[in-house]
Parts: sequence; C-alpha cells; structure tokens
Amino acid sequence: MKTEITMKREGQLTRRVASFIDVLVGSLMLPIGWFRSYYSSCLGKEISLRQTFSLLHVQIAFLFAVFATGCSVLLHVVFIAWFAAALVTIRIS
Repeated sequence: MKTEITMKREGQLTRRVASFIDVLVGSLMLPIGWFRSYYSSCLGKEISLRQTFSLLHVQIAFLFAVFATGCSVLLHVVFIAWFAAALVTIRIS
C-alpha cells in the first residue's frame, strides 16, 4: 500500500514539473515566434525556427562587431570574424 501511495505522489510531482517546464518553454518561445513572424513578413515567405535563430545570431554578432567600443583591436577582429561566420552559415532560400 505504501508503495502505491509513493508512486502516485511521485507521478503527480513529475506531472507538475513537466507542466511547469512546458509553461516556461512556451513563454520563452513567445518572443521567438514574434521574431519569426516579423522576419517572415519582411522576407515575404514563411521561415522556420532554425532560420529565425540564424537571423538572430547574425544580428547579435553584428551588434557586437559594430558597437563594441572600448575593446582591444584583437577583440574587434574576433567579433568581425564571428559576424562573418554567422553570415556565411545562414540558410535562407
């Protein structure tokens, strides 16, 4: 009898944790969905989440490459290389 009660409690806890994780992931993916719809409207076609993440990656690398002030020249070169690598790996067709 004790084993059944313990298993029921663990099952309820597992469902609660899974539900919490689902809500957390859903709320974190909401802004990504906004970016996806924005990029889709700009490009004139639907894009995938992977393409959305690629575009965000390029934009973040660009911001670091252009607006990194007060950094060493070597760090600027690293940021520019990061931007170039992100730009090369983008796949929007």
